[in-house]
Amino acid sequence: MSARRSLLCVALIAVMGMIAAGCDWTMAGYDAANTKFNPEKNLTPGNVGGIYRHWVANVQGAKSSRSTPAVTTIDNTKYVFVQTANGYLEKRRASDGASIWAIWDGNAGSGNWGTSTSSPAIVTPKGTSQTQVVVGSMDGHVYSFDARGGGELWQFPTGASDFAPVVSSPVITPGGNVIVTMGEKIGTPGYFGQRTFYAIWRFDPRNGQENGIWGLGSTINSGGYEASSVAVDPANGMVFAGMPGFDPDYISNQSGVLALYNADGSFQGAWQSTWNNSYVGVSAAPAVAGGRVFVMSTTGLRELNEANGGVMYGPTGANSQFSSPAVAGDTVYVGTDNGYTKGFLVNGLTPRWTSGQNVDAYGSPVRGASPVITGQSYPTLDRYLVFNSFGNGDVKAFDADALGTTSAIWTRQDHGTGKGGLAVSGGVIYVQGDDGQLRAFGL
Repeated sequence: MSARRSLLCVALIAVMGMIAAGCDWTMAGYDAANTKFNPEKNLTPGNVGGIYRHWVANVQGAKSSRSTPAVTTIDNTKYVFVQTANGYLEKRRASDGASIWAIWDGNAGSGNWGTSTSSPAIVTPKGTSQTQVVVGSMDGHVYSFDARGGGELWQFPTGASDFAPVVSSPVITPGGNVIVTMGEKIGTPGYFGQRTFYAIWRFDPRNGQENGIWGLGSTINSGGYEASSVAVDPANGMVFAGMPGFDPDYISNQSGVLALYNADGSFQGAWQSTWNNSYVGVSAAPAVAGGRVFVMSTTGLRELNEANGGVMYGPTGANSQFSSPAVAGDTVYVGTDNGYTKGFLVNGLTPRWTSGQNVDAYGSPVRGASPVITGQSYPTLDRYLVFNSFGNGDVKAFDADALGTTSAIWTRQDHGTGKGGLAVSGGVIYVQGDDGQLRAFGL
């Protein structure tokens, strides 16, 4: 392992690992920076072949969901929280999938594309011992529930109409705030010809009070209620969000990435990096690491300078509007619309490896799901594992240290695992399928 890579690993573990509360996967991107890298050492390329399905549980609503499970330990017991397609937030015991409680949160999504994408996030506000589950709803609210008993703690109405859904996933900042994005349709209900107002909200989880809002303005959008979740640099508190505004009939300068200074009391604009191309949609959350912002779009992966938003490298041509980048060490990993998982070196986006194509995938690895990373780190060898799920129901593991074209070193074919994002915690992989089932795989 190179000295440069070792230093990157040390920095990532020191900064990111502390924030994410050990091996718990407490929000959609694992940490506020959205790296999707859990540096635990349970799973390695050497033992991944022993992974089997621990359990499968029927959650509320046998419809598609792109929500990522949240996993946390409460009173020495590990639990999994999932948002279902028919508007329920569920708590299940991680050891066997047993249901603890299920609460309807007003998210009466139809289960169609674009609904039920908000993933739960876990937060214990500073100065309290009350663990909360925060989630966005299709009814235009952000809700917080007591993670132990399920009672509602607070709710906040981000919009008053049926077309102001919160489909992004809450992010818990290092300072303990909750940040979400909201997209509000303005015009006749439907997918085309509507203008969309995007806003970024910040809440104090102790009481649900809004303590910062930023409006992204009116953009053209044809893609439903897509709104990127944010990524937050833990070193300086800067907030980054994708801007998905695009339309086949118009050219909008609102496609790209927005950066905000996360100042106390209000947001302050830092920069916008926009690309005047009518098909450059950014609906997946960016990832931030080492002073760089990584963003996936319909034209490929870009590496931006965090300080000013300048495009340093890319686009790569490995494209997906819905796959969010994952970062570990000196490599950024993405899924593509045509069934590949790829790794690119940070600081240049030089191709490092690519998976064989999943020829049975009907689209991207999963619309809205993204690669996740786990494995050993410094001072041992970088034996990282990259997991991804695919639209045909496959969940696959790849050796992150492979070069060139690589094959999966573990594959699980399970009908229905083609929509939800992956969470890895304690050596167990959790994924919510499009058949109304939650699955757990591990050693």
